Amino acid sequence: MKRGVILLALLLFVISLNFSSAQYYYGTSGFAGLPSIADLINNEWVNAAIIFLFIFAFVWFVLQQVFKANLGSAIVLSIILALVGALGVVYLYGPILAKFGNLIFFVICAAIILMLWLRFRHAKTIIFIALALVSLIWLLFLRRQLCPPEGLLFQELCVILDVIAIILLIICIIKLLWALFRWLSRGVRPGGPGPGPGPEPEYRILTINVRGNGTTNPSPGARRYRLNQNVRVRAIPARESRFEYWILDGEQFGNATTINVIMNEDHTLVAVFSGITPPISANIEANPSRIAEGQSTTLTWTTRNADSAEIKGIGKVPLSGSRIVWPKSSTTYQLIARNTAGQVATDSCTVEVRKALPPPGAPKITLVASPTRVGRGVPVTLKWKAENAERVILVLEKGKQVRVNTEGSYVVRPPSVGNQPYSAIAINQAGKKAMAKVVVTVMEALPGPVAKKALTYDEKKMLPPPGAKQGVKPEEIREIENLRRQYEQFYKQKQQEKSRLQKEMQVLIKQQKHLEKEIKEFKRKGLHTSGQEIQLREVNTQIASYMQKLKTLDSEMKEIVKKAPRR
Repeated sequence: MKRGVILLALLLFVISLNFSSAQYYYGTSGFAGLPSIADLINNEWVNAAIIFLFIFAFVWFVLQQVFKANLGSAIVLSIILALVGALGVVYLYGPILAKFGNLIFFVICAAIILMLWLRFRHAKTIIFIALALVSLIWLLFLRRQLCPPEGLLFQELCVILDVIAIILLIICIIKLLWALFRWLSRGVRPGGPGPGPGPEPEYRILTINVRGNGTTNPSPGARRYRLNQNVRVRAIPARESRFEYWILDGEQFGNATTINVIMNEDHTLVAVFSGITPPISANIEANPSRIAEGQSTTLTWTTRNADSAEIKGIGKVPLSGSRIVWPKSSTTYQLIARNTAGQVATDSCTVEVRKALPPPGAPKITLVASPTRVGRGVPVTLKWKAENAERVILVLEKGKQVRVNTEGSYVVRPPSVGNQPYSAIAINQAGKKAMAKVVVTVMEALPGPVAKKALTYDEKKMLPPPGAKQGVKPEEIREIENLRRQYEQFYKQKQQEKSRLQKEMQVLIKQQKHLEKEIKEFKRKGLHTSGQEIQLREVNTQIASYMQKLKTLDSEMKEIVKKAPRR
């Protein structure tokens, strides 16, 4: 601070000595139509701008250096105060540059000198020598050639160039004098006057080393520093690395990234870094995830940032790959991945194995007709029972075929006189068939003491209910009751078949929803879903077939209700 005050006083003194010669260049008339310096000095807006700059610089300096305000707050407050101060001064006093011309000129020159000094004070000596040479060339030679009355440059520009050249010379002289003063002061002995070789300054060695992936500022190595100098060292970790702690002279010394070392003796400083281990992951899938007993599936797995991998039940495997397996039963395969940092990642998949059904045995079926001798149009009940069969087909009059359950009964009315054959065919899953056959003898009228005319279905529907006193014969009433019971039994068979189909369809619907959920999950993980999609299409086809069967059953049941005789 003292050196700055002395420097400012010297500069003002030198400028005042040269001000008398510089006054000649203050122009009172413009050049090439431009305003003169006198016009600019008397302009209120120019005065306001200059005052704004000085107030802004002063307030900003005080806020930053004295009150330690942050940069943003200091700038905003400085702008507000500078605006108020500049406009207020111009409003109250008018253009003050014309009233205080010499003083303002001194202040401007001092500010220019101070800024140049702050900019170039740490520069090398060669820069000051070059600036001094340029300034001397301008003042001694170029100024006479280029400035009025013989030169082409206007007076205002010559004044500015003169001021800059003089300031640069002053700075160069001060720099050289300061260097000479330091050299002389270094050569003075404590015991006597006069220059001479003084005592050498003491130095200490700071050795900086690094462990791990990183560096320091200053960089690692051995360097000399003055005794008791405060050395600031900063740790800089590399990518995918972090700073852990310092070791100073063999002892741990904090974990802040910046450390200050006082060089009261030789020191050894070590910066310790450690790597950042990326997270480990594992993934395993089976395609297809549902198989029949004896079939195979493919396991596909991947790992990330792992050093070893194994699958339980298989053993060690590559970090990524695939393998075909033949599980005998439903199995869960677990992938375990590990790395050298001790991290573990696991993932698993389950393969569902459906047991194969035993080969179907040969189908068997029995068929009985009751009665076997009837009159034409009289109902006959066919009863059958099949074993090892998947479906049963009844073959009726004129080759008409009806698919029925593996066990049940069916009422027929032989339409013509003669031997009427009826057969039942049982078919198993392998397509093998077995057939049973009965023959019903149909006559014009039943044998007996009284030949009774067989009633048609429509005639029987017109009969009164049982017990009605309308002259209906008891035999006819019993026949209608038998017919009604046959229709009720047939209706119950249809109901049982419908219930069975509905239960089987519910199972298929659950399987459909499970497959759809599994396909959605596989697609989210980016896995193949071809096997699941094929199974889903098969299930959808079966559901559509069951819906058609239920629709047909509903139609048949409505027809039974329509034709059945009422009580």
